[in-house]
Amino acid sequence: MGVVQKQGIQSSIILYAGFAIGAFNILVLFPRFFTTEEFGLTRLLFAVASTFSGLALLGTNQMMIKFFPFYKDRLHKKENDFLFLATMLPIIGFVILCIVSYLLKDVFLENYSKRSSLFVHYFYLIYPLAFSLTLFTVFETYSRSLLKTVVPSVLRDLGYRAFTTFFIALFVMKLVSFDSFIVIFCNYYFIAVAIMLIYIYRMEHLNYVVSRSVVSKRLYKRILTYGTLMFGGSLFGILAENVDAFMIAGIAGLESTAIFVVASYVATIIQLPKRSITNILTPMVAQAWKDKNISLIDRMYKKSSINLMVTGVFLFLLVWVNIDALFSFLPPVYIGGKYVVLIMGISTIIDLSTGINGEILVTSSVWRVSFYSHVVLIALSIPTNYFLVKQFGIMGSAYSNLIAYSAYNTYRFVIIYHKYKMQPFTWNSLKCLIIGGLSVIVVVSIPDFSNPFISIAIKGLLVCVLFGTATIFFKVSDDINAIYYKTWKRFYNK
Repeated sequence: MGVVQKQGIQSSIILYAGFAIGAFNILVLFPRFFTTEEFGLTRLLFAVASTFSGLALLGTNQMMIKFFPFYKDRLHKKENDFLFLATMLPIIGFVILCIVSYLLKDVFLENYSKRSSLFVHYFYLIYPLAFSLTLFTVFETYSRSLLKTVVPSVLRDLGYRAFTTFFIALFVMKLVSFDSFIVIFCNYYFIAVAIMLIYIYRMEHLNYVVSRSVVSKRLYKRILTYGTLMFGGSLFGILAENVDAFMIAGIAGLESTAIFVVASYVATIIQLPKRSITNILTPMVAQAWKDKNISLIDRMYKKSSINLMVTGVFLFLLVWVNIDALFSFLPPVYIGGKYVVLIMGISTIIDLSTGINGEILVTSSVWRVSFYSHVVLIALSIPTNYFLVKQFGIMGSAYSNLIAYSAYNTYRFVIIYHKYKMQPFTWNSLKCLIIGGLSVIVVVSIPDFSNPFISIAIKGLLVCVLFGTATIFFKVSDDINAIYYKTWKRFYNK
């Protein structure tokens, strides 16, 4: 687990630095210097482009994780056609998608013409954004398969947000118009793709072998079958992630979309640890399945669950006890998203607590279940979003998220336990929830201070002392305790 800890810590630092910049953009700059419609447009464009990208990939990113160990172990670099196949398939998928989307454009945009007319005007920008995001995802996944996660994390999590901050500053200084800003905003990933190509080339892994290898000839039926179902699963998963933006923009308009985005971004801080951990663990799980090392997978499953639960609950406490102070920095219209943060936060903790269940399934012999779980997710997400948004506005989307993701993770949990007799929970999981519950009761009973900065500092410190001390004292997570004592010894010895 040394590799996991080292790169996990590096990726986490990058992730949190990127999140801090993103928070400054979304919670400060966008609300203050853009109209709610302009702000909502940036989120909707990215949501649609992400969906287009997921379609264009045709399941390639999952195929890369699943089958890369076979190519790596059995082929010399000069014979490895893996990257060529992984690049060409999404390009073909994107071309097909462009043709289909162009033919159906009027039907798609009809729902947005009244309440989200700005999106209709800038709809064409989804194509460069989706194409560059597709290529970046391919090279990012390839780098992750090589257990190199830091540079892709810098580009996706830090670079994109810093790039946005820079051009927001130019917009505020009136050096670029909104029209120029939105065009630049949608073209960042071309820069990221160029950097990834240079990075992979310098690692001596940029090998484009056109001739079909022995491994491809042997595994192509399995790869095609796997890729087809993973494509469907990816499509459903991406739709589920973005259906709230689609529904809110179509039913309530771009202003409500902007409010929901701010609220959900505040909740996103709780989800951050999972990305850095899964980026490392996914290729390791794939290799463990290939080596039939079930005990290692079980250990990773349990460790990921408790570590993600502890960090998720801790971050949720930091956010919720300071929620009023955080919203005090925003224009009054955004306060409508306060309880969206609560519901989305609970949903996220449930998702984190089940650990790497998705990564275990998607790389296992029952990988079809991953597709079925995404069917469950989207089958719940679309109708519940539609009816609940109509009934409760943006809160309806938060309720939908809680319902859908709870069912989705329960389904995955049951399948893994039934098939492999693995489950992620221990008594430490219960300890974590009890410590978190007691900590939040104590801290929220303290009234807010008139100065929001003082309030955030004091309540944040109390959460750190209460939750952090109890977590270490009761040995909730072996990994967290090990990091704590290692850090303590390093400073103590000095």
